[in-house]
Amino acid sequence: MVYNPNTYTADGSTTEFAITFPFLREADVAVSVFDASGNAVSAFDFEIFLDGSFKARVVADGTITDNTPTPLPVNFTVTVSRATDISTLSTTFVDGVSLRAADINLLLNQQNYALQEFGRNTQEALGKNVTDTAWDATSLRITNLAQPTANNDAIRKVDVDSGIGPAITTVAGIASDVTAVVADQADIGVVSTDLSGSNTIGTVAGSIANVNTVGGAIANVDAVAADQADIGVVAADLSGSDTIGTVAGSIANVNTLAGVSSDVTSLAPQSANIGTLATGTDSGGTAYLTHLANAATNAAAANAALEAFNRTYLGAYSADPTVDGNGDALTDGDLYFNSTSNNLKFYDAGNGVWVTLNNSVQVNSAATLSAVGDANFGTLAENDFIVRDGSNPAKWVNKTPMQARSALGLGTAATTAASDYATATQGATADTALQPGDVQNNLTSTSTQAPLAANQGRELKVLIDTNASAITGKQANITTSTALAAASLTTQETGDSGAVSIDVRRANPRTTIGTHTLLGGATLYYASGAATYDVSALTPGDIVTIYCETGTVTVEQGSGSVVLFKDGEATGVASNATVTIGADTLATVTCVSATKAIIAGSDLT
Repeated sequence: MVYNPNTYTADGSTTEFAITFPFLREADVAVSVFDASGNAVSAFDFEIFLDGSFKARVVADGTITDNTPTPLPVNFTVTVSRATDISTLSTTFVDGVSLRAADINLLLNQQNYALQEFGRNTQEALGKNVTDTAWDATSLRITNLAQPTANNDAIRKVDVDSGIGPAITTVAGIASDVTAVVADQADIGVVSTDLSGSNTIGTVAGSIANVNTVGGAIANVDAVAADQADIGVVAADLSGSDTIGTVAGSIANVNTLAGVSSDVTSLAPQSANIGTLATGTDSGGTAYLTHLANAATNAAAANAALEAFNRTYLGAYSADPTVDGNGDALTDGDLYFNSTSNNLKFYDAGNGVWVTLNNSVQVNSAATLSAVGDANFGTLAENDFIVRDGSNPAKWVNKTPMQARSALGLGTAATTAASDYATATQGATADTALQPGDVQNNLTSTSTQAPLAANQGRELKVLIDTNASAITGKQANITTSTALAAASLTTQETGDSGAVSIDVRRANPRTTIGTHTLLGGATLYYASGAATYDVSALTPGDIVTIYCETGTVTVEQGSGSVVLFKDGEATGVASNATVTIGADTLATVTCVSATKAIIAGSDLT
């Protein structure tokens, strides 16, 4: 692709100009502005941005953040060029890593762009007008110039010698005459001060016709000479009061008044209203000027209140804003409404993220629920109980009625009034003998038979009848001749966020940030931000896959006996050291023995 800088002529309204050449970074794009005469302009602002295509916004100095940027004046020239930085390689490869096409292309593009710019600058030579505005010949001669034809062409020595050289010689010959004229300039000044006398310099200067008359008639000149006494009087009176000197000293005020004459003309008819405003009062006796002062104070207070409101309540945006309503940096607790997802969001300054508030009521500092103490009330049924987690008072969890009864030690009996248990008998009658229909409980420790209470028996029967079809369906799986379904093979593992159910059919996903101990079994960790894991809880056969989406993830040995090794290295990682997984990278940790775990991946340091 051929590289050509972009040059535009300002029209007084346009502030955005297309960039037609590719570039690696915004810092590689250079913008130059020249006024209508071709002089370099330093007082301008610009920014490079992406909006469906490459663009540069170039405006007058100091207006880049205004709601209505001031464009460059008409006939100003905007030049957008590229100067690729090659002081540092964009990609550096190390031994043992995979070669990605994107990294190779980035490095090649950096070198290719630099070569294109070098070739372009070399081609332009003395005509270069991209970044520099002048060519320094460093005291060397420029040879082989062509004969100049245009106004801005360079001139050769032969052109001077054969063209304006003789004229310069003539001027040099009359230098003494010029010197004589300069010596008489004081006298000329005295004469020029009299601009008002009759038949004097004022009359001559007032009309070219008079000048011609003076040139054609010595009589007029003689008349001027005859009035020289008057000229002397005028020249001598340049400092007294009400004289030419006084008027000359006030000329600045006269010019100022002339510049606002139209305003004075407009204001004159309003003199009566101005007088009323200055001296009048309302029906309560308050001066009108006091009202104006109070209005100014109230306007300032309203503006301050508006700025305070905009600082926290940003309004509606289609995407997460990066500044508050005043254009200042975001602060903790800022609110805005996302018009795309129809959700209210607040800003967590400590973690630099916008947190969504919706029907799920997520309560934590990130966008996911994974740390101890998080709460999500979005899936609760109407009859669920909200209880405090005994192991963590900061955590609230929801429990079904059956879970609540079990936690209280009531089992299924909680559906029966407590008074029923105070009078319950072992059988249908008050005696202790078993009755038909009673359900027995086999007490193996004493090898005796004891009946359940009748109410307990009835409750158990109701449960059996209600779940008869489910029991029948499950009975087919509990046989010695049929293999158990894989879907029913789960186990409980205690890890970074309490006990979890591990499905043996697949790698169990875990979305985490922060510090955690890796779970055993086949587990997939999805790190949506910076996270640190240790391998202390792994046992032989455990295979854990870690995906780092953003930032970096570190893996360390931890306090256990399992030593962490990088794939292909015979020496383990030191106990106080870590292995770092780069962004957008997948790594696998395999525990091969009770004292050894191997980590393998494409971007490990």
